[in-house]
Amino acid sequence: MHWIATYTHNIATIAAGGDATEFSYRTDIENMLKAATAEFGVAADILQEPSRIKNSGAPDFRISAKGGGVIGYVECKNPGENLSKLLGKAQLEKYRALSDNILLTDSWRWYWLRDGKKIEDATLTEKPNTKTKTDFVNLLRAFMEVEAEKIGDAKRLASALARRCALLREGLEAHGNDDPSKSSLHGLLKAFQTALDTELSFDKFADAFAQTLVYSLLLAKLKAPAGDKLDLYNINKYIPANFAVIREITVFLQGLHDSEYEHIRWVVDDILAAVNNMDAAAVSETMSYRNGGKGFDDSDDPYIYFYENFLAAYDAKLRERRGVYYTPPPVVKFIVRAVDDLLRRDFGLSGGIAETNAVTALDFAAGTGTFMLEMIRKVLSDTPPARRDMLTRGHILKNFYGFELLMAPYAIAHLKLSQFLADNGVPLKHDERINVFLTNTLERIGKQVELPMMPKLAEEVNRAQKIKDAPVLVITGNPPYSVASQNKGEWIIDLINSYKQINGEKLKEQNLKVLLDDYVKFFRFAQWKMENVERGIVAIITNHGFLDNPTFRGMRKSLLDTFDALYFLDLHGNANKKETAPDGGKDENVFDIRQGVAISILVKNPNAKQKGVFHADFYGKRDEKYKDCLENDIATTPWKQVTPTAPFYLFIPRDNKAAKKYEKFYSVKDIFITQSTGIKSHRDHFAFAFDADEIKPRINHLIDKKISTESLREKYNLKDTGDWSLESARTALRYEHSFNQFLKPCLYRPFDTRWCYYGKETMERPRPEVMRHMLAGRNVALSVSRSATGQSSWQDAFVVDKIAEFGIMSTRPGNSAPIFPLYRYDTAVGQTTRNENLNPEFRRWIDDRYAIAHSPEDILGCIYAILHSPDYRKRYADFLRSDFPRIPFPDDNDEFKRLADIGGELIKAHLLRDHCAGDLAQHAGTGTSHKVEKIRYDETAERLYFNQDEYFAPIPPQVFNFQIGGYQPLDKYLKSRKDRTLTLPETETIQKTANAIAFTIEKMREIDQ
Repeated sequence: MHWIATYTHNIATIAAGGDATEFSYRTDIENMLKAATAEFGVAADILQEPSRIKNSGAPDFRISAKGGGVIGYVECKNPGENLSKLLGKAQLEKYRALSDNILLTDSWRWYWLRDGKKIEDATLTEKPNTKTKTDFVNLLRAFMEVEAEKIGDAKRLASALARRCALLREGLEAHGNDDPSKSSLHGLLKAFQTALDTELSFDKFADAFAQTLVYSLLLAKLKAPAGDKLDLYNINKYIPANFAVIREITVFLQGLHDSEYEHIRWVVDDILAAVNNMDAAAVSETMSYRNGGKGFDDSDDPYIYFYENFLAAYDAKLRERRGVYYTPPPVVKFIVRAVDDLLRRDFGLSGGIAETNAVTALDFAAGTGTFMLEMIRKVLSDTPPARRDMLTRGHILKNFYGFELLMAPYAIAHLKLSQFLADNGVPLKHDERINVFLTNTLERIGKQVELPMMPKLAEEVNRAQKIKDAPVLVITGNPPYSVASQNKGEWIIDLINSYKQINGEKLKEQNLKVLLDDYVKFFRFAQWKMENVERGIVAIITNHGFLDNPTFRGMRKSLLDTFDALYFLDLHGNANKKETAPDGGKDENVFDIRQGVAISILVKNPNAKQKGVFHADFYGKRDEKYKDCLENDIATTPWKQVTPTAPFYLFIPRDNKAAKKYEKFYSVKDIFITQSTGIKSHRDHFAFAFDADEIKPRINHLIDKKISTESLREKYNLKDTGDWSLESARTALRYEHSFNQFLKPCLYRPFDTRWCYYGKETMERPRPEVMRHMLAGRNVALSVSRSATGQSSWQDAFVVDKIAEFGIMSTRPGNSAPIFPLYRYDTAVGQTTRNENLNPEFRRWIDDRYAIAHSPEDILGCIYAILHSPDYRKRYADFLRSDFPRIPFPDDNDEFKRLADIGGELIKAHLLRDHCAGDLAQHAGTGTSHKVEKIRYDETAERLYFNQDEYFAPIPPQVFNFQIGGYQPLDKYLKSRKDRTLTLPETETIQKTANAIAFTIEKMREIDQ
């Protein structure tokens, strides 16, 4: 073991020279590791990484089996560094994601880690004794004799590739600030911006490109002959010619020998090691549609689950950010079966989807090809084996199309669909391809795209545009749902404008942003396609909000004008609205999302067997909905015919007789003149605080010229938006002589007052048109939601006497609660007067109704009492879910006065102006920390615990469960203060709130007596 003595002598000499760093010892560590492998008889390659990925780091050494996979990694630290403190740190956790076999060393001390835990250690000295040498040798031998992982399971492979893909993405992202004129990556970015998305950022490109490279390597390995090893230069040889765009993208890998990309070469080599060491035959079996019972009638899709497992390990939040979710097979089957039945029934096409000379079909958001797979499955399952080859080449490869913008799903779709055809006896020939195109469905290209760097991508985009311009009979798919849409092209925005009007008259809406959601744009694209043909079908699954949201009435009217038969199957599952089944049971989403969804089947055909609007509901647990989708079709679904009428043209059933009566009542929005949603900062963690003193140092930091903008951005997580920039805010603040005047109390949530810096320096939407009236003097304002936050009942009314935040009733997008001040403070000729904020027309109406001029306070009191009437909330539940509440003022003046008095009492209680009698929510327990830790409600004991030892009691269940908007006030108040220490005023607020809620419950019973 002379090599140990050589190693210890050399590192001792380096240490004695002074100024040594971890890099000073690398060569000696490498030589020692090579000597050890030779002595142990381990056939391994020792690779020392020459440099590091910015902000992440590459392992210092990779130990790989000769011609095989990775055995483990060695990470080096500075001599004397505390290795124990590094265990569990982010850097080691990142390496652990690649391998559970790691050596950690400071050159003298060595830790062997398995699964992130130290299982053995050894410490060398300059002149080690026999025991020290033996311990060290045993540790190294055990580390090196760990077998390189050979993956034969698709699920494990997905996770292994995902972890490496995340590191590759980080390496690519490090090139974001490179000189675009000299960077091949930026050249590729420019090509993709030209072809697909002009707004594509470098980081999003790096993300997509990393995924595509990984899938390209997997594709190449699956297609390579058994025993062949991939390297950077032979990959294209194994990627079939019909994967032309993917082949073109992988050319980039051949440039990794350049010094520019040296620091990411290790990641790609690691990915190559993983795919080269996988059991390709076993993985192919698990990804096959041929075995394991996977056939025409089985709903399993191995590629769906492969990509899901990949995303879970790669970036769990990626799907949520992009609104990308695979569609469950039972839902896909229902949609495809419905299309097939309608083609046979209403279009006279006896072959349904398989009708070769009549049917063209487009999945306009193809993803991994789930809908196309089901259509192909349907065609082949209905076709005798002898005709499948002919039908595939003469119909499927000719008339079925898919559009996909994201590169990774695009690659998987090609792999999946070609695999399915091969497994069913119809392998693609070298000059054939699946017609899934890499393109942005919502971008229309007016001229031929030319991309010298990527001619195949240019050809792809140009072919896709020809399909966009050609007639298509069927459009299907699951488009992304994203209010923060990145698709802002002039063409689609111009089309969407037709949804912002009815019969040429613009919608009078303050916020039309919900119409810019991606799913709405895909709806409009499909409608545009159908407007240019005589007949066709759109069958898609989307967010269900358009069915009854008042802002979508222009969209609904437009769809009514285009289509002859409209079927809407509401699958519900809206966790944001807390939807429940009609029997009170659980209602689950068919996706892993909070937003409810619906299937829309729109038929344009003057000869349709059934015309009109038809609606149905599937409630219940997810498995029950899947079962309903599998067991029903277009004929057996329990449709109810709906008659949409002006002004909202709702696509849901409702009592039209009751609607006519209800619509005669005055709407809240027509009672008050000035109204607006609450203030909005987009940076609440900075602009709001529980105490004014918490905000002051934040503002002082912004003013301080000694602190850089970038350090502030990082410290406070402040991001620029289209309407706000940190630099501009800092400049504006320096002109203010005193910012204390802008520190204001604000109602943040029901019964929860916070402090904020009220000004454009922190607020993007300060709403001065309304808030100035709340700041100018004594005032009170009504706050109501336009659509219900809950499914079981409407509970969306509250009052404020100060400025209010946007989400006082709910943080759900599109469900803000505007506030309606009772008074305005108007200034003219230097004089400020306090005037009621009641519409003059309404004032004349109510004065005539009661032959007396009731005070604004009494009018508001009456309104508030009616809004808290259980009978009112139940009777008009369907209408309260879709627009601002309308008020059925009583006929009798005495009844008006009775309600006004009750409403006045409720207003005082909700403003916490009057301490409601009661002894609820007393602070109790044995603890003294007062820290909010875990919130737990004990219904039996009527205790609301906020840590292990402290609680508030008694709190009856009806008080704890009481909801205002989307919140349970007591629960929300405490959860908002998690990890904080409660103050005496906060404990008193909880007591007052509990008693105010109990008082409210009592008064609500009294209202209906």
